[in-house]
Amino acid sequence: MSTSILLIQQILSMFLSLIVGYIIVKTDILEVQDAGPISTVVLYVICPCTIINAFLVEFSPDRLRGFLLATALATIATLLFILISYLLKKPLKLDAIEMGSISYPNAGNLILPIVTSVLGPEFVIYACPYVMVQTFFMWTHLNSMIKGETHLNLKKILTNINVLALFFGLFLFVTRLKLPAVLTSFISSMGGCIGPLSMLIIGMAIGKADLKTIFLRPRNYLICSLRLLLMPLLFILFIKITGIAYLFPEAYQICMIVLFAAGSSAASTVSQMATAYGKDAFEASMINVMSVLLLIVTLPLMIMIYHAVI
Repeated sequence: MSTSILLIQQILSMFLSLIVGYIIVKTDILEVQDAGPISTVVLYVICPCTIINAFLVEFSPDRLRGFLLATALATIATLLFILISYLLKKPLKLDAIEMGSISYPNAGNLILPIVTSVLGPEFVIYACPYVMVQTFFMWTHLNSMIKGETHLNLKKILTNINVLALFFGLFLFVTRLKLPAVLTSFISSMGGCIGPLSMLIIGMAIGKADLKTIFLRPRNYLICSLRLLLMPLLFILFIKITGIAYLFPEAYQICMIVLFAAGSSAASTVSQMATAYGKDAFEASMINVMSVLLLIVTLPLMIMIYHAVI
């Protein structure tokens, strides 16, 4: 099955979870504000399990080499996207939600299943670095930006459960320590909930809204174009200029995996944080919903461009 078809299937699967959340609120089974506690559970329970589970793979020197390349590429992409968002902040009058949506793609919920289906489970480890790098920046830069904090509290950041989960997962990977089977099963099952629940929260956040406002708001098209077109194209340009895709045999696939993440829809964590911190969750949800829908076209297009020019 082609990469494009698998991409479309996975995106549509996620969108069904969003529809369920929308119906739950629309039919008054739950209220919009009920998404807050669920969002908190996702951020502080399910996210840490997802992070740790990403590192529960077999260690080998070749995997370590590929992992380090994927980590470097993820770091470069994240810093590049953050820089672009700040450069565009003043001329485009971007707010914190918009900047976060431009800078941070949905690197985990969508990409891990796609990599498994397209390239095989042995390549999933190379999708983990983007999750790892983005987790650090989300719980430092993005968290502070959405909260409106001007100074970073390093102690608070380092003791955040998601950052601790990141360090713990990396420790397990490097030291090759094995967790008890029961604990591994628990972490895996909890981590597997992040995709459906993240989209459910977004659906709930827009449950009482007129959906026409999402597609009639020109601003949404601007933000989605920056996230889905400009950012991945800049990353492809970087790969082309540096020739990094040919460093070693698996480098081409690793660069494509990072492109999967770099070209993905706006991170659902932006909406979750906005909900949890009492910010404008509706704005974040509108951008997320539109970017997921447009992703059906844009991500396969980015992969076609990657194959054509790299």
